[in-house]
Amino acid sequence: MIFKLLVCAALVFILIGMAGIYLRRSRDR
Repeated sequence: MIFKLLVCAALVFILIGMAGIYLRRSRDR
């Protein structure tokens, strides 16, 4: 159960990171 929570948290952080990078690139251009 704890492992599942860690995996979900990691996926959420990765999605947020990817979204942030995408927004930064679009703003630079």
